[in-house]
Amino acid sequence: MTTRNRSYRTAAARGLVAAGAMLIAACSSPEQKVERYYESGAEFLEKGDLGRANVQFQNVLKIDEEHVPTLLGVAQIAETKNNFEAMFGIYQKIIRLDPENLEAITKLGKLYLIGSEETRALELSEQALALDATNIDARALKAAVLLRAGDRTGAVEIAKGVIADDPGNSEAATVVVTERAMASDFDGALAELNRVLEYNPKVAVLQLMRIRLLSQQNRDEDVLQGYADLAALFPEEATYKRSYAAALIERGDLKSALTQLEGVVALLPNELNAKLDVVRVLRQEQGPDAAEKKLQAYVEAQPDDADLKFALADYYLQHEQETKSEAVLTPLTKSDDADLANRAKNHLAGYFIRSGKIDDARVLVDDILSTDQQNTQALIKKAQFQIADGDFDDAIAGLRTAQNNDPDAYEAMVAMANAFIRQGNRDFARAELTKAFEVSDKRSDVARIFARFLLAEGDASRAEDVLEQALAQSPNDVDNLKLLAQAQISQQDWRGAEEVADLLENLSGNAQDNAALNIRSVALSGLEEHDRVIEMLSSEQSDEPLGASPLAMLTRAYLAQEKYDEARAMLSRVIDNDGDNYVARLLLAQVVEAADEPEALEEVLTGAAEAAPTRPEAYIALFRHHLRNSDRDKAEAAIDTGLSNASNSNALKIYKADLMLSGGDREGALELYEELVGAAVRNKIVVNNYISLTSELRPTPADAQRALAYAELIASEANPNFKDTLGWAYYRAGDYTSAVTYLAQAANALPNNPEVLYHYGAAKVASGDVDGGKATLREAVDKGGADFPYASEATAILND
Repeated sequence: MTTRNRSYRTAAARGLVAAGAMLIAACSSPEQKVERYYESGAEFLEKGDLGRANVQFQNVLKIDEEHVPTLLGVAQIAETKNNFEAMFGIYQKIIRLDPENLEAITKLGKLYLIGSEETRALELSEQALALDATNIDARALKAAVLLRAGDRTGAVEIAKGVIADDPGNSEAATVVVTERAMASDFDGALAELNRVLEYNPKVAVLQLMRIRLLSQQNRDEDVLQGYADLAALFPEEATYKRSYAAALIERGDLKSALTQLEGVVALLPNELNAKLDVVRVLRQEQGPDAAEKKLQAYVEAQPDDADLKFALADYYLQHEQETKSEAVLTPLTKSDDADLANRAKNHLAGYFIRSGKIDDARVLVDDILSTDQQNTQALIKKAQFQIADGDFDDAIAGLRTAQNNDPDAYEAMVAMANAFIRQGNRDFARAELTKAFEVSDKRSDVARIFARFLLAEGDASRAEDVLEQALAQSPNDVDNLKLLAQAQISQQDWRGAEEVADLLENLSGNAQDNAALNIRSVALSGLEEHDRVIEMLSSEQSDEPLGASPLAMLTRAYLAQEKYDEARAMLSRVIDNDGDNYVARLLLAQVVEAADEPEALEEVLTGAAEAAPTRPEAYIALFRHHLRNSDRDKAEAAIDTGLSNASNSNALKIYKADLMLSGGDREGALELYEELVGAAVRNKIVVNNYISLTSELRPTPADAQRALAYAELIASEANPNFKDTLGWAYYRAGDYTSAVTYLAQAANALPNNPEVLYHYGAAKVASGDVDGGKATLREAVDKGGADFPYASEATAILND
């Protein structure tokens, strides 16, 4: 905004006033003091010394709060600081005091226009023109309002009239330039910009408009020069140096970009991000050693800047130099400044958690909370430990405290969601993740956690929405792009997934990027464009074998078109080139199975198992093949051979336990299930069978209680067999109320199952409902018939 119609004294006179004001103020009248303070403030304002100018202006307002020239000066200070709210209040006050003050009227009109209140802005422009029809600022304001309202002809007519009277008027020029750009007359817009910038090149908004127009015309060299000119015209503006640096980086001129970024550091010596920008570009230009030395130099130059030290520690962590990171953080943990020490401990604890040193992290967190019980980050970490330990109620209580301390602590919300998921309260988890996503301002990592949860819930549409919002802010996040493709594929949005593949390919700069190939293959398969899949992925023209995922995609494409011979030939070539290619052998087994060649299938799977004897997949495929052919002995032999070679495979152990259970070896099956749940296997069938067999074979309350430690993993499942298992386990543990609750649900779903009715009846009797329980037991015996295995137990309770 321009300022006109001010009358200040000469610079020499103002200098004398500024120098002598304090000496004579005490013996001056209030009017004289106002004049002297005002003149001194105006002097400082003209020199750009806003702080001193404001002090002098405030001295005036203490004496005369309605001194209009001083209020105009204060408004100018606010304008320089882009404090539009303050300007708005000041100009309104000036107009109340002086309804015909043209400067205040036009400035307030511009503020209304900035706020998109065109009607009020037009009223003020008309008010100003009624006072002075020739006023430049009022005419320029009206032109801008008309353009915003859509009257392009009227706006340009007024703007050109302003330019005729004031050729360098930037606001009128902006109207003409904008109108030409709207008409796609970019040459005309640039011509007008160049004309007005000859009068005054130091109008940043016009320089930026010029750069934008040049960019729309793909004049890359001119755009770069435009940023260079902007940085040179405003050498004290860090923003323009950063813009120039960004343009240079895009062109690959990292050395010149570094010069600009170093200039930003010189202007903003205490801004951490300015230094980190230098470090990041230096690493690209000269390598990690140079970047590390630069960051170390910054730390040495400002040894009291803790933020720099934390940045150095993070840099070491990012580049897998954990020892160096710990060496930086450890001294900070011993600082006399308790807040700084706790911050360092939290930082170090986070590193320990990521590196698996959980016990070390616990010590640090406990140390923090011993001196600061309300430390938000420590509370969150402690809650994470408690969640891992299964102590969900205490974890949630701690996280509630953390959220009360800091309502914007999205990490607490994510941790809370994890606790709710572990408890089976998925609706509560969703609510927490929704809050975390919003509070974190749609951070990429939070979006990733939320999207994975939504995909697991089957809500691919909402997952897609979350990922798109996050990608709008971080469009190059590869992990989120892959998740977006997954969400689109789940909704059969094949074209959308293909577009994501294009983005991934562009980001990697590799036409054979595996992630892009996989996504594109799925998309094309979904579109049933199998020929394109084969053309894209076929390795027939290459001596190099395809990677595992593209190979699988290509195999599926052949199978979809029933091209078994082509698929077999392609996979045979891969195996000939790489005899140890286990994936190719498994894919060949799929082809042979699809071609319905059972004898060849056994041979191929046996060959795969021999090629990679410690891998379980071939043994499992052999197991299933033999079961389909009703050859239990061979099926069991396949699992036993697999376990002899891959003894740590939980998948093989699960199949072995199932074989034992179906063969009547319940003790052997229970031993394996105990081992599996102890190894944190969370397969729901395994958990159910473990709890069920424990209830039958280890019927003491203590054994049942140990088994119920895993109840949460199936408690929320609707499967009535799971309800029966849990109910009977609670019965064995002596918790008859819980037993009846679960068994009632099982009996309602399975009203003709005599074993479930027996469990339900026994639990009801134990809970005190003797008559109801015995009625249910009699029903169980009747439905069980002569061969009912629990008839004697049920009869014993009935006769008690």
